[in-house]
Amino acid sequence: MSTLQIELTLSGPCEVSMLRLSGNLSGLEAINFKKGILETLRNRPQPLIIDLREIEKFDLAGLNALTVIAREMRQRQRQLSLILSETSPLDELINLTKLHTCLPIRRMQAA
Repeated sequence: MSTLQIELTLSGPCEVSMLRLSGNLSGLEAINFKKGILETLRNRPQPLIIDLREIEKFDLAGLNALTVIAREMRQRQRQLSLILSETSPLDELINLTKLHTCLPIRRMQAA
């Protein structure tokens, strides 16, 4: 089992916050991620991109974390987008929940 690794960087002329995640976004790790990232981003006005290309395991707790973060960003009128690999294991849940209809999702080759 691979623990969740998080890398937060600011880049570009408009200072975009980029989160690169790898490992598991599931269970307790997803719950802790949600709490931590909401606190971290609370005072950052930048748009947020979450790179999920290296996520190996993803469940409903991970999906909940993403939807809560999306709701928080929307309430603060900030842009959020996701990056998935072309053959992402997250596809089934994202399509089933229609998350792709309310969040910009970009497909890229694995990092």
